[in-house]
Amino acid sequence: MTLIDGAVSRVLKPFLKLGIFDEERPDNFYTNVSTPAQKDLSEKFDDQTTILLKNKKNVLPLELKQGKNYLVIGNDAAHPDLSGGGSG
Repeated sequence: MTLIDGAVSRVLKPFLKLGIFDEERPDNFYTNVSTPAQKDLSEKFDDQTTILLKNKKNVLPLELKQGKNYLVIGNDAAHPDLSGGGSG
């Protein structure tokens, strides 16, 4: 539990210092989370980033089990590279 408490503390401390939790949010605060500008920014980040997964506990490859959901995002989600891709 100490490990989790430390991780949560590291994440929340900056928010608390900035007072993010002190303000009330307007009713429509969360309604416009998918604007064209935000989609464009998201696509820009997607084009400029790659995530490398470590297989620490041999969880890869994922087993496709009924009742489990996996989210795959980015260009390869719509057009997977079946040849393996690599670091080319």
